[in-house]
Amino acid sequence: MSGGKGGSSTTKVEVPAYIEDAAKANLARADEIAQIGYTPYYGPDVAAFTPMQQASFQNTADTASAFGLAAPTSQRDIMGGMPAPTTYAGGVSGYSSAPMYEQSVSELQRQRPGQYDALMAPFINPVTGTDPAAPFGDGSAAGKGGGTVAAPVSAPSSDAYSERTRTGYVSQPYLYDGRTFASKADADRYKESNRGR
Repeated sequence: MSGGKGGSSTTKVEVPAYIEDAAKANLARADEIAQIGYTPYYGPDVAAFTPMQQASFQNTADTASAFGLAAPTSQRDIMGGMPAPTTYAGGVSGYSSAPMYEQSVSELQRQRPGQYDALMAPFINPVTGTDPAAPFGDGSAAGKGGGTVAAPVSAPSSDAYSERTRTGYVSQPYLYDGRTFASKADADRYKESNRGR
């Protein structure tokens, strides 16, 4: 029998630092954006009937009534029980589902407060802008988020934004303590984690 030894080779792929930094900054930004939570639409979802359409409904009801047929008598009946539409900017009339959404969320909070708190915990307070409570935020916000304080976030080993390649963040970088951060929130986390050092 004969045998031989063959050579082997190893290939190593290295991601350039500026791409790694950009990816880290993008992921950090995505985490911040995820804390915004659902943003309901408060504008009109469905257009209201025009005055000409409403007049047509009234004429049809009046004609039916003239021939002795049962016809709706009030404007609400003529409109099929629809409430009065809301007038929005520019005189646009329409109906919004926002009141039903708000009623539904309020009812969830009333009927299932624990589940409501758990659903809302990962998001900022939509009224005050307060960061989420731990473990979803940085632990500084009061609220029901698990009762633990999140571990401090250390500053990135290299700047999260590269001026040379203009990667890492789509807006202006935030400068603090001689370092460049992708956002003010990143700098605030760095400040908090280095407090008292």
